[in-house]
Amino acid sequence: IRPYPEMGKHQPAIIHEFIKGLWEENPVLISLLGLCPALAVTNSAINGLAMGL
Repeated sequence: IRPYPEMGKHQPAIIHEFIKGLWEENPVLISLLGLCPALAVTNSAINGLAMGL
């Protein structure tokens, strides 16, 4: 007898929620990506072009 028989039915939803929390709705990741232009300081145009790609 399984203690939680309904757990197998919700497995794709759990994985989707985990991925959504990790990539789609992660405030730390969004804040870090928002800081990228402010942190991209260089002393040459070639390095700036490389950071832009």
